[in-house]
Formats: sequence, structure tokens, C-alpha cells
Amino acid sequence: MRKKVFLSLLCGAILVSSVPTNSGWISRSWRRMSTSDKFMTGILSAACLVGVGLMAYDKMNTNARYDKLDGLPKRPSRRNSVIELSDSEESPSVELENAGVEDLNESHASSSSAKPAIKIARTPLITALMNCQAKQVKKLMSQKVDINEPDSNGKTPFMHALANYDRKTFGYIWNKQPDLTAQDNRGWNWTMHAIANGLRIRQFTAILRSTKDVDNIDDNGITPVMYAAMDNNRSNYLSHLLGKNCALNAQDNDNKTALAHALETQSNRAIEELLEYDDIDPNLADNDLKTPLMKCIINGQYNYADDLLAFDGIVVQGADIHDNTALYYAIQMQRQVLVRAILQKYPAPAGINMNKEINLATELGGEIPGIFTNYRLGGGVFNHVSK
Repeated sequence: MRKKVFLSLLCGAILVSSVPTNSGWISRSWRRMSTSDKFMTGILSAACLVGVGLMAYDKMNTNARYDKLDGLPKRPSRRNSVIELSDSEESPSVELENAGVEDLNESHASSSSAKPAIKIARTPLITALMNCQAKQVKKLMSQKVDINEPDSNGKTPFMHALANYDRKTFGYIWNKQPDLTAQDNRGWNWTMHAIANGLRIRQFTAILRSTKDVDNIDDNGITPVMYAAMDNNRSNYLSHLLGKNCALNAQDNDNKTALAHALETQSNRAIEELLEYDDIDPNLADNDLKTPLMKCIINGQYNYADDLLAFDGIVVQGADIHDNTALYYAIQMQRQVLVRAILQKYPAPAGINMNKEINLATELGGEIPGIFTNYRLGGGVFNHVSK
């Protein structure tokens, strides 16, 4: 509709420019105008009237469309609205803001069905930290606000300062000695927020020196060490966390250790870092009863399998929920050297059933059946019942 109005007015302008100036029709009376001037003036007037009429019509249609939308939900305002938590003057005000991607609890954020926007209650201090407003943060600090008051997701101002790092605002919070043991609604403490947001190692280590407990767990049983071991890019954080004598063999809700997470995500730097510690337990299995050795073989990480076999007390004869052993997976992957190395770790007493492994080796053929023959002749004793 606006295009029509524009075209009408453009036509009127063209008509005005086309009227001869030497006729002087603007200063003459209507009676003294020539017939051609009267015609052009009439056309111009009609064009202007059409333009005005179209504008009025467009305005009426716009109002009608807005009237139809009165009963529908309105788009949330971009401005932050401030509400009071209670009638008491001592209760701090909080600001309601539209939740960002990280505030959707990382669940169903890309759902195709329309859902109402989740609103997060945040204090003025948190809002100032998120916007890196150093002057506002300093002003609020002078008013002695609670520097540990979290938002509705349980994230404290210090966690927000880590996520929105600014040298000045971070310094204001840090100098007030925030609570380093606080956890948000997911169970994350400052270490996980720092790692997730890529805090500089220099700042991370400085805070870590003031942290006593680094073994807190989130709702999934994940520790900071596990979280750092899940990605090669977090290996620098992992090395500093390991220096705090953290629990290397802690298991999450799926009974996975930091080493298990590193193997599953193939975070080579984390694997190498963890295998440097003699205290690591190579026999801890997850809910599927898979040991780190099995994971190495399944993922094709054979060099790490050799490192695990070098640990004292390594147990190789255990089976997972599919009744498959590490030896079975090594035969399946046709790794002759690994099969020989695993056989050397088997206990000598008779009675260990390798029926499934030998049958698989016979079925696949190659040189692996000969390895079993040499093992038996070399003094290894095991029970084999043929098909």
C-alpha cells in the first residue's frame, strides 16, 4: 500500500514539473489560464486526492490489523522491567530478562513446537556484570549489595563475571571475596563455568589457588576433572585441576570416570595426562561394564591400550553386558600384537573359559588362532570346548 501512495505522489510531482513555467499559472487566476494549464492542474489535484485517499485507507487497514491482534500474546518488550520481590525496603529488586541460549538449561532449545520464552530473574548486580558496566558494578558495590545472591538459575554474580569477563568488573567482584563453593541449579560451581566460557588460564589458576574443594559434582555426577577431560581444548584446565589432588577415580551417574570420558570423546591430551598418574584405576567399568581397555580397543586407540596393559593389577578377563571381553574385541579388530599382549596378562590357573574368543578367532581365521596355540604350548592353561 505504501508503494501505491509513493507512486501517486510521484505522478503528482511529475505533473507539476511538466507544467510550463512561462504560462505563469500559479500567479494567474483560473479564468486567465489556458485550457492545457487547466487540464494539467485538474490532473495534479486528482493525483493528490488519490494519494491522500490511499494513505487514509492504509491507515484504516493498519488499525484494523492491530485491533485483531489485541487478543493475542504480545511480543516481549526489549526493555528490562524491574519488580520488587516484596513490600519490604530491604528486599532487593530483580530484573526480568529474556533467557539466552545458555539459560534454557540446555534442553529442547531447538524444539519445533512454539514455547513461551523462559524469563530469568536477575539482580541489578548480575545485569550490570552481564553488560560489563563497570561504573554500575562499582556503584552497587558501594551500596553493600549481596555479592552472592544468585539469579533464578542459581548462577551467582561471580559465575556471571566469569561468563562475561571484563577486567574491571571481575576485579570488583573478586576483591569482595565471593563464595567459591556456590553451585547453580545444575550443580555447576565456578570451575565448570570458567572452563565452559574459556576463562584465561592465568585467571583460572589464580582463583584455583584460593579454592579448597575441586571435587564437587553436578546433577549428572560430573566433576570438574571429568568436564575438563571431555575436550582436547580443555586440557590446560585439566592439568591444573589434577595438581589440586582431586579424585581421579570418581565416577558419575553412569559410573564413568574422567578417563572413560576422555576415551569416549577421544580427547588425546586428556588421556595422556591422566595415564601419567599411577593412582588411576584402569579396571573401573561403566554401567555397560566396559573397562577403559575395552573402550581403547573399540575406538581403535591401540597405543593407549598398551599403556593400560602396563599398569600393575590390570584385569583383562572381565566381560561387559554383552559378555564380551577385551580379548574378544581385540580378536574382532584383528589386532594380533594386542591379542598376544592381553593373553600374557591372563591368570595362569585352569578353568578360565575362552570358548567364545577361540571360536571367534577360528571363524575369522588368519594368524590369531596360531597365537592361541602358541599360548597353550607356552604354558598358558585354559578350558576350550569346541562347537
